[in-house]
Amino acid sequence: MSDFLFTLSKYKGAEASVTIPAYTNTVGERAFASKTSLEEVVFEEGCRGLDAEAFDCCKNLHSVALPKSLWRIGRGAFRNCTALESIAFPRELGTLDEEAFKGCANLRMVAATQKLRHIKRGCFEGCQRLEEFELPDGLKTLGARAFAGCSALTHLYIPEGIKVLEAGVFEGCTSLEEVILPDTLQRIESRAFAGCTKLMQPPFPASLTSLASDAFLGVGEQQD
Repeated sequence: MSDFLFTLSKYKGAEASVTIPAYTNTVGERAFASKTSLEEVVFEEGCRGLDAEAFDCCKNLHSVALPKSLWRIGRGAFRNCTALESIAFPRELGTLDEEAFKGCANLRMVAATQKLRHIKRGCFEGCQRLEEFELPDGLKTLGARAFAGCSALTHLYIPEGIKVLEAGVFEGCTSLEEVILPDTLQRIESRAFAGCTKLMQPPFPASLTSLASDAFLGVGEQQD
């Protein structure tokens, strides 16, 4: 079967529902970008990667069934898919690349996987209806602005193993009320929690060695 694996480089159709066949190893860069006719994507088992901007700006895409075989979602793969409301990650998924779901303004529910290791820069930035996201144990990277502007998030448990909270990672999460920091945390960078107006500054772990002066700028300022 491996002789027939290929990259789907460009989709030229206009169907509302598309099935990605099992022999597709990768959905290529911008393969479906800006396909406003697209509403549903179903993957047969076999696909392992989504390249950069594969479904970027598919404004009417509301249903995606990812395959268990998928292990990588590339940069901006679902960026600005504003009709998308939920996504369930397959068990083997290890990396969410930069801006993978940035601007998915109606994304409410994300079912993560315990094998997820890297959430990169701006991954969920501007997902203003995202209500909760359980960061898995074993997570190694939380990139800059990964959850910036996720104004519906209320609580966060940051798992053990995270050493750095990068710049602006939770900036503008205006509903965030509680954050539990890990004992492994060493550095909190600029504006990491800036503008989280409902948040009370959490206790810092003994491991913390570097705290940017503006990391908690505006925290706790919201008036009841």
